Amino acid sequence: MKQKNNLRQAFTLVELLVTIAIVGILASITVTSFSNHKEKARDARRISELQSIRDAINLYFEENGSFPNNLNDIASLFDNTLPKDPKTNLDYVYVKINTTPPTPKGYCLLAILETVQSSGDCSVSINGSSEPKRYIIQG
Repeated sequence: MKQKNNLRQAFTLVELLVTIAIVGILASITVTSFSNHKEKARDARRISELQSIRDAINLYFEENGSFPNNLNDIASLFDNTLPKDPKTNLDYVYVKINTTPPTPKGYCLLAILETVQSSGDCSVSINGSSEPKRYIIQG
């Protein structure tokens, strides 16, 4: 007579530990990837805001024949609230170049980025050192 094997089929402890380890590794990869997307989104916002500021500076130049002395001169074009860095909430850097009339040379706008490398021709030093990740618009 055949005897029935009444052992229940179940996962072993090793199988459960391997599964938990795999899920943990996948979760850490996902969290790391998501963090990078937030940094890229903030960088995209910074670049977009600098381009808006550039447009406002050029409009100011068309109306006044000179570039603004500081960003507060164009604040009215932003409902008196200038864009600020999305992470630090600090103002963007604006430098007026060669303010001697009758031929104004231009300006530089600067934002420190988290992920993207620099662009632009302005040489701007912050706290005595050049920042490797920056975005510069030169007008």
